[in-house]
Amino acid sequence: MDSRTLGFWIMIGFTFLWVHWPLGLYPVGTALAVLELIAAAVLIVLRLHRRRQRVTLATNPVGAADHAERRATNRIVSVAFCVEFLVIWGAAYLLRSMNVDLIQPAIAVIVGLHFLLFCLSPATRSVVHIITAAFGSVAGAAGMWQISTGADPATTHAAVGLCIGAITLAYAWIFLQVVPAISREETPGLR
Repeated sequence: MDSRTLGFWIMIGFTFLWVHWPLGLYPVGTALAVLELIAAAVLIVLRLHRRRQRVTLATNPVGAADHAERRATNRIVSVAFCVEFLVIWGAAYLLRSMNVDLIQPAIAVIVGLHFLLFCLSPATRSVVHIITAAFGSVAGAAGMWQISTGADPATTHAAVGLCIGAITLAYAWIFLQVVPAISREETPGLR
């Protein structure tokens, strides 16, 4: 499985995990969650359809410079996931004794901030990561603030879940549309 395919499926999986939060809030929360789930299903169908048609990297010989760049990118991605996991675990461990309702928005802040780690490598540097970092972090921070000021945790969790679900859906779309185009050097200006 190539990295684009893996990235796509990971983002779809995270979308389903984040979107479950608003499902119990009728009618708006459920409607928005269902819309995100429908969008995820459409992306899955498009991905499966494109799989039959795509031009693979196997037809595109990779030079030594490309290989070194990919290895550097893979290291950045690996470090980003390890750091993110450890920080999420630490935050959940600390917040479970303080206010468990803060755990979900705190995770959203961490997920948002982890996108900034991708800006460390020229191979993964993109304005998309800055935008998603900003939206994810703000959504999580706003959720933490709302819960701290007495807002209904279920509603706050729903709003944060919908925001982060939208971000993961956007990433799935990027893996489906933009990343393959960049690898074929059709749209280098998108980075």
